[in-house]
Amino acid sequence: MRGLEFLDKWSKSLSLKSRHDFLSRFLRECPVEVFLPPLVTLEGNIETPGLVRVEGTLKGKVKCPVIIIAEHARATVEVEAQCVYVEGFLRGIVNSSFFYLSSSGKVEGEIKTEILFVDQGAWMKGKLLIEKGRNDGDRKSG
Repeated sequence: MRGLEFLDKWSKSLSLKSRHDFLSRFLRECPVEVFLPPLVTLEGNIETPGLVRVEGTLKGKVKCPVIIIAEHARATVEVEAQCVYVEGFLRGIVNSSFFYLSSSGKVEGEIKTEILFVDQGAWMKGKLLIEKGRNDGDRKSG
């Protein structure tokens, strides 16, 4: 998937001046596979090989390469993804390689990740575990 290659390359060269255009650049490379629009609530599980974008309310489990919790979205979820990008509210358990919490983002729960990026103004409450290289076995067997 070209989008995941882009994410890997981008995360390695992350700088303060380059992150502002992350979503627009990333979405060009990795189109949305599952979209939950505003004012829509979904309770259930999502498993997809593509990107998931949540703008409404989501409750359940998500397994995908990339999930975006948009600015006004609310998600109470258990997430397994390579990249988690939060602009809205996320409560739950996250297992990811790359976790990005934007200035408008709020997270409550348990986050396990290799790379953490938090914008000034973001809010987080819970447990954070950063393990460098923890998914190396998964990548080799994937």
